Amino acid sequence: MTIQHDTTSPASVLAKYVGIALILLVLIWGVSKLVLRPASDLLQRADNAFARVFNLAPQTTIKADSVVLEKSSIAELAVVARKTSTLVKHETTWLGSTKILIVRGDFIAKAGFDLNQAFRMQIDQANRHVTVDLPKPKVLSLEFKHHEILFSSPGIINKLGPEDHEAVMRAMYSKAREDAEKSDLTEEAIQQVNIRLHDLLDSSASKITIRQH
Repeated sequence: MTIQHDTTSPASVLAKYVGIALILLVLIWGVSKLVLRPASDLLQRADNAFARVFNLAPQTTIKADSVVLEKSSIAELAVVARKTSTLVKHETTWLGSTKILIVRGDFIAKAGFDLNQAFRMQIDQANRHVTVDLPKPKVLSLEFKHHEILFSSPGIINKLGPEDHEAVMRAMYSKAREDAEKSDLTEEAIQQVNIRLHDLLDSSASKITIRQH
């Protein structure tokens, strides 16, 4: 004898809809795990990456879909340094007497960012795109290391003195800064930020764009 269940009874109908509801809940939970959670993770990872790259973890805050670097007590941040050398010839003539001083100087030029300007990282969570807005980098400092006198020739009556060495040092600083600003040092600063952000976010973000203002 075959026993047939009444699939139209209220209990059967209720059980059917409860089953469908449970399936939908499982699907919604799965989607939230696959989509919403990774998006949230991207925002948090972007915040962590931003802080690590600029070494200012306490200064970043998450606002909506963006990470903002707040104004810091540190005015400037150098991200790249490079040795640069300059050659200066100092020559003056007085009453027909000429003195010459040729000096080579070595400096460390550092480039980076002014932290008093706006920094922002915006996250498109749907497409997993990260856009970073940075101020243009600049040469922040020039550190004198040492110098070498390559040639020194005092005049018969026009002798070399401390003022000549001071003039040479000023000229070397000026020339070294000019050379650093004309070099690709600031471009390297942007490249370093780009590389570090890609290293930290490459597995989470599908695209990273760096813009300068």
